[in-house]
Parts: sequence; structure tokens; C-alpha cells
Amino acid sequence: MISQSLDHGAHQVRLFAVNGFELCPLEQLYQQANHDLSAYHDANKLDWIVQPDEIENIVLSHSFVLWRRGYHNAAAAQLSNWCQTYPIYHRVLQIQPKWGLDFAIESISANGTIFEILHFEHDFFEYDRFVEMKLDYQDRFVNADWPHIAQAIYRRRNEWAHLGFFPQSQWKCEFFGIVPENFGQTIWHLL
Repeated sequence: MISQSLDHGAHQVRLFAVNGFELCPLEQLYQQANHDLSAYHDANKLDWIVQPDEIENIVLSHSFVLWRRGYHNAAAAQLSNWCQTYPIYHRVLQIQPKWGLDFAIESISANGTIFEILHFEHDFFEYDRFVEMKLDYQDRFVNADWPHIAQAIYRRRNEWAHLGFFPQSQWKCEFFGIVPENFGQTIWHLL
């Protein structure tokens, strides 16, 4: 629970991310009250796979595990009470828990050729499925021969370079043998 002396109003839920992992001010207050382990104040996320400092031609752009909390027990009762006066707080109260994986890796050559080898984002409403895919993909990503994969993808650039973001992502996920990206689902329970 958070302090009853909260400065209430719509500003507490401004910039509410209905399909992402960014936290509005009210969620950030709950994050602080629960001593969340996140390394970021504006989202619940932790670094997932980390690249060593010795970077040559393969650059790990980012790699995160993410989560968005649902509100239960005392926090849900507190939010429900506040919703009587501030109905906009239903934005937070009706969140269903969500987890996500986000991984992006690039190739950069000495001559300046740069491209994204793989960008993979996947959201889950089922925690067990999230853990299963996280462990499977973590093993694949850590043990991948990225320089070899980058060369193979670059040789086939005529198949993907002209594509937009989603078709290009689909092509690369298929090339890598993983499920297509799946992200951006609305986090609310429909009443």
C-alpha cells in the first residue's frame, strides 16, 4: 500500500501505458512502496543477458525481462476505495499481470555496414510460459554464433532489407528458428 496522503488526481495516471511496461506515477509509488527490485524507476525491468565489455562487431543493443503487476489484497482495496472519487484510477486497478522479454542485437562492420541481426519482443499473461521461453531463449542467445549468423543474414539481405519492421522481424525470427514477436497486448481485464 502507499500513503493515504497521496496528492490525488488524473496526473497520477498520466502517460498510462495500456500495452507496454512503462509505469505511470501511481504505479511508480506502488513500485517504491514494495521495494521492487527493478533497476529502472519508470518500468519494472531488469537486464537479462549482458554483453562483456569487449565489443567487436556484434553489439547487444538491449536485453530485458519486464513485468507489470496486477493489484490484489490491500493494494486493490486501497485503489478500489480511491476509484470511488477518482474513476480514472481504474486504469491501474484493472491491470492484469504481464511479463515480457526484449532482446536486440546488431552487427557493425569496420566499413560502416550496420544492421539489426535480431530484435525479439514477446509478452506473456502466463508466468509459466514466460519462464519456459526465457530459459530456452537465454540458452539459444548466449550460445549462438552471432558473427556466423550475422554473415548468413547479411548474405540474404535482398530477402529482408526492403521489408518494414514487422515483416523484417518475422523473417529474422523464422531464420533464427524462434516464434514471431508478440507484444503490445492491452493489460486490462475486460469487465
